[in-house]
Amino acid sequence: MKVQDMTKEFLEETLKNGLDDMGVARIRDVELVPTENAGDGYMSQIFKMKIIGEAKSGKHIEIRLLIKSPFFEPTSDLKARADISTESGAFPREAKMYEELLPSMTKLMRSAGEKGELPWPNCWAIVNHEVFIMDDLKFKGYKMMDQSVGLDLEHSTAVIRRIAMFHALSRVISDRKLLDVKRFDERYVCTNNRVVSHIFKLICQAIGEEIMKNWEPKWQDLGNQLKHMAGNVVKLMEKETEFNEKHFNVLNHCDVRTNNLLFKYADNGKLEDVKMVDYQIVNYNSYILDICYFLQTSVDGRVLHDRLDDLVKAYCDSLTSTFAALGHRPAGLPTPDDVRTDLKDKSFYALILGIILTPITRAEPGVFVDIVNAPQGKSDPAIVSKTVQKRLKEVLEPFLGKKILNHQGKTEK
Repeated sequence: MKVQDMTKEFLEETLKNGLDDMGVARIRDVELVPTENAGDGYMSQIFKMKIIGEAKSGKHIEIRLLIKSPFFEPTSDLKARADISTESGAFPREAKMYEELLPSMTKLMRSAGEKGELPWPNCWAIVNHEVFIMDDLKFKGYKMMDQSVGLDLEHSTAVIRRIAMFHALSRVISDRKLLDVKRFDERYVCTNNRVVSHIFKLICQAIGEEIMKNWEPKWQDLGNQLKHMAGNVVKLMEKETEFNEKHFNVLNHCDVRTNNLLFKYADNGKLEDVKMVDYQIVNYNSYILDICYFLQTSVDGRVLHDRLDDLVKAYCDSLTSTFAALGHRPAGLPTPDDVRTDLKDKSFYALILGIILTPITRAEPGVFVDIVNAPQGKSDPAIVSKTVQKRLKEVLEPFLGKKILNHQGKTEK
């Protein structure tokens, strides 16, 4: 069902239980508008809905919701994004999360006495396993940060603690066999996903060409390496994310980055809460993959360099405290030393993430990767973005004068 076809009557029936919780007895009017920020939904079409309702007392109530749907009739510039969504099964996977996994996680935390905010937004209804009617977090005071600026220590710590909570909850559900989280075994980045493979290849090649064409001479060899590595980049990522039963495995969000995070602040400006949104590419795998992804895509380079130990400790503390609250003692719980070792073992994976995802996750506001539709002979706007190039140099600088592929599967010294 297209979002534009949702009538007052349809919404009253679909949102029946949710409207009761919201205190709405009757819907008087509905206003629907697309969001202005293209980055709000890379694989999704996002609308904002304003519901003018009436309480049982007759009092006027205004509710703000967010509607997330596929691109039902994508224009040519959106076709690649729509194809990625379809090929990766993004919407059915997210429907499973909101219909089964996240309610189970919520029940676990509430049964443990946790009355505070949880890491995900409320989803009031799902239509045909593909159209999501959810809380508009921005209307509730949550804010999205500028993705071109790396997160500071305070925000990074809050996020890493939320990642740990999510991991712990998924592990409890798995260990207690409440739900089969292992069915989320399909990886988003794999050679079977031809659209993603093609786009990642183009990004790697384009970055290599940009370096060779416009960067200083000292970077030329790395640019040439990236250009020649482009054809195998997805195979390399696939190998780095192979499932290993011996690892501490959890349900990974797989896309914890600034544009999928919303923060809420107290009146005095103190950070109060953070929500993780977009559960379209979750994958059951080693816990370290989410940590690598978040650190490479979203954390300020100086924080990553100077305060990594603090972030590792925050992850382990939150993981341990969540398990303790749930009365669960999993085997192989990682210590801070384990996390640091696993991060080093995944240094090549982190490098590839830092190369391929930086144009997507660090571009300036209003600029996003459109590599498939880039005119012949012209650079993609995101790749030549100043913030992207700054971050790329931070990622690549340790490899100046080295052969990138020599670090595959090896621990950095």
